[in-house]
Amino acid sequence: MDYILKAAANNSTITHEETLVLSRQVRRMLELLPSGKEPIGVKVKATLDVLNDSQHFDVGNNAADDMDVILWMQEIKQEIQLGLKAREKMILANQRLVINIAKRYKGLTLDERIQHGMLGLAAAVERFNPDLGYKFSTYAVWRIKQSITGAIQQQARCIRLPGHVGLRLYKIEKALGAMSELGESITPRNIAARTGIEPERVSFLLNLREQTTPLCNRDKAVEQQEDGIPENVWTALGNLEKDELEAIALKYGLADGRQWIVAEIAAALEKPEKEVRVLLKGGMDKIRQQVAA
Repeated sequence: MDYILKAAANNSTITHEETLVLSRQVRRMLELLPSGKEPIGVKVKATLDVLNDSQHFDVGNNAADDMDVILWMQEIKQEIQLGLKAREKMILANQRLVINIAKRYKGLTLDERIQHGMLGLAAAVERFNPDLGYKFSTYAVWRIKQSITGAIQQQARCIRLPGHVGLRLYKIEKALGAMSELGESITPRNIAARTGIEPERVSFLLNLREQTTPLCNRDKAVEQQEDGIPENVWTALGNLEKDELEAIALKYGLADGRQWIVAEIAAALEKPEKEVRVLLKGGMDKIRQQVAA
């Protein structure tokens, strides 16, 4: 895991335009590979083995036709290799995103959270559709979070926390993320200044955060999904506006595993309950329309 941390520090980011080009190369590679749940490496090896075995093709009867087949096989091989390199480049460029998200959670070791986050990132790279108009980072963040929280739920100690405690922990999590990005000193007093929670209570909540995993109220329908959330719903989530996405994530337990009520969401987003209901309805309507399409 030290290798990932060091590699992430050295890897450069890629632009949105580069991401679109790379993701299209990945999608083209996946179109050429057999379907199924086998790892990418297994599919690639099986496909290249077939391409390298001339017995699978009618080669040897006509020189012109033979050349066409050979050129076609070479083109397929090149597209697969290009897709593999594009996949690797996207994963390497987003390792820091995984590490930053993994640091915000408790319940497993950091190494384990990073490992599960990397699985979520790989899934995001392989399933992102660059033609739907939203950013890869938006989609990847939720795939990474879902992978980490799913692992925590399965393996870590589960404690039910009162709603008001969960709200304060959520505010603290947001403050910690913002402070980390800005390089601010993380102290109870600074967190209190950002959240409006008394410093003494912040200290108590930070200690509680270290020892508990409040993931006891996950939506049963979500739990039953092997991958957490159906792929078409993931795609629709990635196409929402930021406030719609955050409201729905809290409402249906995607943020911390607990399903929040409208009043709690309104307090967390600092918006009127009426506006939160509009965000929820608008977001769900968009999801239903895209899933039904």
